[in-house]
Amino acid sequence: MNAPAAIVRPLLIVLALAASAGSQAADEGIYRSRDAQGNVIFSDRKPDESAEAVRLPPTNTMPEVAVPPQPQDATAVPAAPADDEAVGYRTLAITTPLDGETIVNPAGYVAVAVAVDPPLQERHSLRLLLDGEPAGVAQQGALELQGLVRGEHTLQLLVVDDAGNRVQESAAVTVQVHRPVPRRPIRAAPD
Repeated sequence: MNAPAAIVRPLLIVLALAASAGSQAADEGIYRSRDAQGNVIFSDRKPDESAEAVRLPPTNTMPEVAVPPQPQDATAVPAAPADDEAVGYRTLAITTPLDGETIVNPAGYVAVAVAVDPPLQERHSLRLLLDGEPAGVAQQGALELQGLVRGEHTLQLLVVDDAGNRVQESAAVTVQVHRPVPRRPIRAAPD
C-alpha cells in the first residue's frame, strides 16, 4: 500500500463515522421539558424523565434549479465608433423607467437610471433628451426629472464629446406620466 492510500482510507472511515454520528443524534429526537419557573425548554438531550419526545416533520428541501442564461438587453446599443479615437460603448441604456411604463406621481417626478459600459471616456459626457430636447446632464448612474406634465414622454440617452457632437445614442424609452389630483372631501349640504 502506498503512503497516500494509507492516509486517505482511515480519513474516509473517520469522516463516515462522524457523519453517521451526526445523523444518529438528529434521529434520537428533540425533547420538551419545563424549568423551575415553568418555561418550556427544547433540547436534543433528555434532561429528566418528565421530558417528552417531540416528533418533528421532515425537513423541507428544494431541488437545485438551473439558472437560464440571461438574454441580451434589448435597449443596449451596439458599439459604433464615430471616429478613429472614439471607442463605442457596449451598453448605453436607460434602465429605469422601463419602456411603456406608467409613472404615477402628483409632482411629475421621474427618476431616470442609466447603464454605460465601458465607463465614460475622459472627454465624453451623458446627456438626457426629454421629447427630443436636452433635459440635463446625467451623472454616471441617475438623473431626476421634475415637473413633467401628464401624458406620453420619450426619453433618450446620448453620449456627447467636448464639442457637443453626438458619439452614440441609446434606444428611446416611452413612458406615460400620470399626475393624480387629490380628492377634496365632500361637504355636507347646509340644513
